[in-house]
Amino acid sequence: MRFILSIIFISIVALSTAQQSRQDLEKARLDIIRNIEETQQKLATAEANKESTLSQLNALEKQIDARTALINNLQKDATLSQETIQTETVSQEETVSTNEDLTEDYYKLLRIRYRNKLLNKNFSALYNSERLNELITKWKYLKTFESMLIAKGSEINNLDDKAEEIEDNIQSETIIHSSLIEQEIAARDSLKLLMKNLSSLATKMTSEERTIKQMLEQQTLTRERFNQAIENSIFSSMTTSSSTPVPSPAATSTLSSKTITEKKGFLPWPLQNATLTTRYGPQAHPTVAGIIVDNKGIDISSTSPSVTAIYEGEVISVAEVKGSGLTIIVKHQNEVYSVYSNLENALVNRASRVVQGEQLGIAKRNNNGQAKMHFEIYQGKQNLNPNHWLKNN
Repeated sequence: MRFILSIIFISIVALSTAQQSRQDLEKARLDIIRNIEETQQKLATAEANKESTLSQLNALEKQIDARTALINNLQKDATLSQETIQTETVSQEETVSTNEDLTEDYYKLLRIRYRNKLLNKNFSALYNSERLNELITKWKYLKTFESMLIAKGSEINNLDDKAEEIEDNIQSETIIHSSLIEQEIAARDSLKLLMKNLSSLATKMTSEERTIKQMLEQQTLTRERFNQAIENSIFSSMTTSSSTPVPSPAATSTLSSKTITEKKGFLPWPLQNATLTTRYGPQAHPTVAGIIVDNKGIDISSTSPSVTAIYEGEVISVAEVKGSGLTIIVKHQNEVYSVYSNLENALVNRASRVVQGEQLGIAKRNNNGQAKMHFEIYQGKQNLNPNHWLKNN
């Protein structure tokens, strides 16, 4: 009986431990699946926006990590399930073996009982006893024999029930194990597809980066030509230093009493309600890692395409610069120059005198209908940060 209880106790402990581990694995798996669903949503969003290649790449990498974690989780659970099946199988074999031994003993007792015809001779055996002690001894023997038969039969029934329970557990665990294997196969197939997509996207990104780098090289050459054209205009203005034209009566009434340097930080923007799209100075390229772009001015956009002078001055250049569109340069006091480029057309001519707020031209629009222009400020031939001159809008 103790042996049977030991088997049952060991099985209960093993099942309890396995159940706890199973719960932990299932909880971890649910967390992983939740993470997969979140990254799948991000991936779908990224795929809908072709400009979000980096976001799509990051989402793919996270999805691959999550799928790998899911596979590891399923493998651990499948291993645990296999160990549970093995433990249950051993327990079943021990139970069956014990049941066979008990059944054999039980049949032996039945044969002894049958041979001696104990059922019919119990009372005659007691009656033929010569002494009271002998009678009591025989009576106890008969009772013990009957109790042994009943106990053996009960143990056999308990072991039969236990064997059926173990068989049910094995079948249930086998189904779970098969399901885990199927899930692992599906997860591996998904991982292969994700890895293929990642490789394809990486190839696409490499191609796009190569194209962008070529564009940047072209833009660098264009910018160098642009800067050279500006410097030439400024240098020519500084060396020739023509006399200042007399402004018209209408313009005279609007001339400022303060110099441009005195109004530094309070000058109006060349586009109304402008938004800064690219700041001044060196900065990382927005999409290509490792590429630094050095912006000599600022890029701004607005719904209004009207470009106006930030301060009164003389137009010293109205010229088309390849890659930068029509460019206007205005010379102000104290050798300060403002540069307006990416214009569609100009409304002033070279040597024109303009006042603050006067319209110089029309900025080009992008595909979204936004007016975009590039703006720079120089003092002498030194390039300066326009944000330090324009008021905070």
